[in-house]
Amino acid sequence: SSNYGKYHYDVKGLLDSFPYIRYEGGHILVREEDFPALKEFLDSNGTGYRTWRVMLEKEEAEKLSLHSA
Repeated sequence: SSNYGKYHYDVKGLLDSFPYIRYEGGHILVREEDFPALKEFLDSNGTGYRTWRVMLEKEEAEKLSLHSA
């Protein structure tokens, strides 16, 4: 947004290139196959992060375009 909210526009970024789920507190969930690109971006910017594997609910798997949960 600019000019006190008069104009709105979308700026494309890295997360637009693959499916993800955004949670509260700045947490995001990405597919394991997409993580290397995200890791490279975070490392190049000196951003800290933590990773772990999770068991998905059916709805989360569908959002990430996975065929099985």
